[in-house]
Amino acid sequence: MLDHIPLRENYSSTVELTLIVNGQTISLCGVGPWSVSPREQVDLPEKTTGQVRMSIDGRVHSWDVVMPHGAVPFEDIEVEYVS
Repeated sequence: MLDHIPLRENYSSTVELTLIVNGQTISLCGVGPWSVSPREQVDLPEKTTGQVRMSIDGRVHSWDVVMPHGAVPFEDIEVEYVS
């Protein structure tokens, strides 16, 4: 039924999202414009600074962030991107 649709080959096969805070690497399951979603339990104080890293097929992009309200376990973390 789908034999006539060509297979797309130009996709990213490896995507990794992480938040680096005080040398600790926290795995993320999502990144949005105003928040990040950790895969694991996270507890951080207010005004914690860190870096969001996104690796797509080995190419790393990173953004410095501030977490104005810190983080509590199993909640999305509000972030402000630092320019």
